[in-house]
Amino acid sequence: MFVILPFEKAFYKKFDWDVDYVGNPVADAVAGYRIDENFRKQYENYDLPLVAVLPGSRIQEVAKMLPVMLEVIARIPEYQFMIAGVSSLPAEVYKNIYPDNVNLHIDKTYEILSVAKAAIVTSGTATLETALWNVPQVVGYKTSRLTYAIGLRLVRITYFSLVNLIADEKVVTELLQDACNVETLSHEIRLLTEDEGRRTRVFEGYRKVKNILGNETASDKTARLMIAYLNNKT
Repeated sequence: MFVILPFEKAFYKKFDWDVDYVGNPVADAVAGYRIDENFRKQYENYDLPLVAVLPGSRIQEVAKMLPVMLEVIARIPEYQFMIAGVSSLPAEVYKNIYPDNVNLHIDKTYEILSVAKAAIVTSGTATLETALWNVPQVVGYKTSRLTYAIGLRLVRITYFSLVNLIADEKVVTELLQDACNVETLSHEIRLLTEDEGRRTRVFEGYRKVKNILGNETASDKTARLMIAYLNNKT
């Protein structure tokens, strides 16, 4: 089996599975992405601090997270916020975007991250993408109380964001359920944009994550290993 997260190798080893870590395709996608330069030129020298808002790509998580994120945006009028929407969701999901200091961009997540100073991110793959773009972030997640209660009984993990799981330490702040509210998110965004010491610590953590992920292209390494294993069996 080929795995795409470094900590999976040790996990499977506990069950006597010898697996290969091959790198992560998200890192490959970020490294190979070609930015829309017109977008970057429009915003890279923007007067206000730019904050990326990534509410998620599934309708349930957007429904839970976006209203809270919009309240944060309204709370900090001196910043400019950019919501990274996705075309895979119905357009009406984004219909109640009311603050004046926010723009919605569909399928421009990497462009937004390329100019952002900080980010509010719904937990998931986007946390790793944000780290690879070197944008300080606060991670939030909300789900139904029943789902959360069941999860607490079934899952025992120290962290829930990919960034912290890979680093095996707190690189970014995680806010779950009731802790993910307007006050805490607003406070974290101000720290991530104004506190240079905080920003530096996040960047140091990101460097650790990138070193753990490695530089090899996941698909190339997987192909080489597959050929090697097949050759050994013949």
